[in-house]
Amino acid sequence: MGRTREFLTDREVRLLRSPEEMNKITPSQKRTLFRDLRRKAKGLLDALANLAEYLPEKQQEQIFTVEALTPLVGKLLGWELKNRRTDRHYQLARQCFDYGLNICQERIHRNNRDAWPLTTHAFNDIRQMIWTSIPLPDKRKQVKVECPKCKYEFETRDSVVRCQKCGEKFKVGS
Repeated sequence: MGRTREFLTDREVRLLRSPEEMNKITPSQKRTLFRDLRRKAKGLLDALANLAEYLPEKQQEQIFTVEALTPLVGKLLGWELKNRRTDRHYQLARQCFDYGLNICQERIHRNNRDAWPLTTHAFNDIRQMIWTSIPLPDKRKQVKVECPKCKYEFETRDSVVRCQKCGEKFKVGS
């Protein structure tokens, strides 16, 4: 049994870093390995989220630093991949952008109220370009609905909709 190295065993680290070693294991062993790694990674992400929420700021300042997070953020966003980035890389970048821009905008407005009209307009234009270019997957189930007023049928993922034919607004499932 491999010695635990932080959160991964020595064997898991060796397999991840060496394509040759990875090719030596069976498909069944690969499935088990990846299932275990996904479980561990989800647990680590939950633990980090809890630390970010509950740990005192003085402690967070020692853990969540730009220097400490740069390698992780760069790898998550595919910084070095250039032409090989996937939709997942762009969607994660968009999520970071959404949170980051809102936080930066709030700070700018707090420190310089006169900048509000300029930054709001500029930031909203940038948001719109990014949201249009990088849509997030919508995992809500698409359902068929019928307008109670004109009986027009259409599909939606929303819980409150406006009929595309008559303009009637109604709750789905009502």
